[in-house]
Amino acid sequence: MKKTKLLIDYDFGFILIGITTTSKDYKLAWILNKRLQFNLSRQSDLHLPFEKGQDLTLSHYLFTTDFIQVHLVKNKSVADSDATAFLIPELNHFDYFLKIEEEGEQIQLPELLQTLRSVEHIQLVQQIDINKLKSKENLIF
Repeated sequence: MKKTKLLIDYDFGFILIGITTTSKDYKLAWILNKRLQFNLSRQSDLHLPFEKGQDLTLSHYLFTTDFIQVHLVKNKSVADSDATAFLIPELNHFDYFLKIEEEGEQIQLPELLQTLRSVEHIQLVQQIDINKLKSKENLIF
């Protein structure tokens, strides 16, 4: 019998920023809310199942308006059994990702990066080219 594969081409039209910090997720969300005038609020943990039986449980904060959606997601799984599981394994040096989906040009990226770099609790901020990631499908949530 002939097998048919379904190939889906996802739209990765969002901004992804990697953040390295020693701060806890709730403190980072609070700092971003104050500095960027966001209103990130804690959501239910993201549960991402994978084919090989490994599931990720990730801390997740969300800010949404009519034109923008901002997700703050922890890179490392919060479940004890998945202590070495990462959302983006090839970028395991980042503690958090800021995923920004917007309609139009609401966010001025250079100013946003500059503001994030000026936060004393953040050690590293870097915009990430999504098209170069092997595990970019993990960012579809």
